[in-house]
Amino acid sequence: MKGNYFLVLILTALLGKIAPIKAQSSTVVEADKLFQLGDYTNAIKKYENVTPNTNYTFLQIARAHKAIGTYDDALNFYSKAIDIDSESTIALFEYGKLLITTKKIVKADSIFGGLIYKYPKNPNFQYQLGLVKEIRKDSTAINYYQNAFTLDNSHQKSCYKISKHFLSLRAYDSVVKYANTGLSYYNNNVELISILGQNYYKKEHFDKAIPYFLKLLKLNFKNEFIYRMLATSYHKEYEYQEALKYYGILLNYDDKNPKLYYTIAELYSQTKNYAEAQKYYHIAITLLDYSLDKEYHNLAMNYRHQEKWKEAITFMKKSLKENPESLRSQYQLAVFADAYYKDPKTKLSYYTKYMEKFGEKENTSVKNQKRTFKSFFEEKVKKRITQLKKEIESTKIESNSN
Repeated sequence: MKGNYFLVLILTALLGKIAPIKAQSSTVVEADKLFQLGDYTNAIKKYENVTPNTNYTFLQIARAHKAIGTYDDALNFYSKAIDIDSESTIALFEYGKLLITTKKIVKADSIFGGLIYKYPKNPNFQYQLGLVKEIRKDSTAINYYQNAFTLDNSHQKSCYKISKHFLSLRAYDSVVKYANTGLSYYNNNVELISILGQNYYKKEHFDKAIPYFLKLLKLNFKNEFIYRMLATSYHKEYEYQEALKYYGILLNYDDKNPKLYYTIAELYSQTKNYAEAQKYYHIAITLLDYSLDKEYHNLAMNYRHQEKWKEAITFMKKSLKENPESLRSQYQLAVFADAYYKDPKTKLSYYTKYMEKFGEKENTSVKNQKRTFKSFFEEKVKKRITQLKKEIESTKIESNSN
């Protein structure tokens, strides 16, 4: 009987030890299920009830806090997990990334420096240290990005960082090399597609830039920057209808930009759609808050192309009011008046006005190009004045003979 009694005691003691272990294991399983379902707050409560805490439970609590955005708590529990197991590479890696996110850069530098020392051939550790160095404005950042690329040519983020670096240096061929290498592994990388578009745009190879920006739209990446690149590229390639399409879209982003309306007006004028050009010139003028001589001048010329002389005269006078020293506007006003008025004396008065302002004096401060225009206009004005004076004299003779 005594033997049986001692056996019962031993079994009872063992069962007492096993029960807490099973309970603990059950709690972790429940916590893991909650974590996997995204119920992070309740998962944290479960993990905190596990005793004793382990590297694993601290790591899971840290991950849960990170998921719900309580970063300080997450950092605290990552630190606790590492205190228990300082060789936990996963915990160190996740901790380092969160340190970057929370701008604790000096500590992040130390963490990733240590990881690279242990694992020099891990491309992602090289990339993360590159990010840290870049934030610290350390010029060695590019070295770490290139290390990551050398270790893994398919490392998309390193390809982007290196391509961006060479774009800033205008090393266009290097941009193409690294960006295309990245795209050969993943051809829908929008960052690399954008970099290549910008690369050709900066080289002024607008025809080559356009397909990359169009691909971004196809991938549903649509923003003001992309539309502006497309509008300008088509404009530079003289594809005015396509340019108008994208400038029109840009108005959805910035409908109070006078330069945008003015550019659209110029494009409509180029396509000889003068009615639309007038509309946009008027909007641009309404929005502008500086000297409008150029805008009024171009609007007047727009009316001139339609032979609407009265309107052309009105707006050229407005241009001269804004800038009375404009040779070109004063000359064009005389030409418009010549076409509009029938009376040769009225016509003559406009040409005479031009000569009074610009014909009888030589301004040495005028630039060479402007002096060339001045000579050209003056020659034509003098010739027309002579013709009109003869016409007026002829009219007088006819009147006297009658």
